[in-house]
Amino acid sequence: MKRYLIAASMAALIGLTGAAHAATNAAANLPSSSYSDSQNWNGHTAQTLFNGESWNAGDGGTQWAQVDLLGTLLVTGVSYVTDQLPDGLSWQKVYISDTPIGDNWASLTPTVTFQGYTTANTPISFSFGAVAGRYVEIVAYNDGSWTALKSGVITAVPEPETYAMLLAGLGVMGYAARRRKAV
Repeated sequence: MKRYLIAASMAALIGLTGAAHAATNAAANLPSSSYSDSQNWNGHTAQTLFNGESWNAGDGGTQWAQVDLLGTLLVTGVSYVTDQLPDGLSWQKVYISDTPIGDNWASLTPTVTFQGYTTANTPISFSFGAVAGRYVEIVAYNDGSWTALKSGVITAVPEPETYAMLLAGLGVMGYAARRRKAV
């Protein structure tokens, strides 16, 4: 019986640890006022970009989509997919700031930059050391195409509450195991 409890405890510990490190989209399911963009077309907004769909500026040139994370987070990654036709040169820059960025991105230093030849559905993914900020903005340019991206994900370090839940769960398991042993 003791071996069974130890095995169950270890399995639960491994499962809880994985949940604490699970990558979630910190930019999803926020109030609509949290999203902004330089322009959008046909309902393809910054809000749809960060909630699993696409953003389309409806025009070429340099455009941007921004999300207010509603509090300072430690951002560790950004990923999205290019959504362009025809294929061509594109670049994207990701900015993280404590204040709204909007059209003022040119005066800031980007956290990460991508430049290269892309086709429709080219996945772009950045992982970097934790950068603190409340606002995340993707500035994008597609050569010969409307500026468009899809499936935007912002990855952040888990909140302290996640670790508190992990510790509380372990405590409850320890209590239950000890109580069961006494019976």
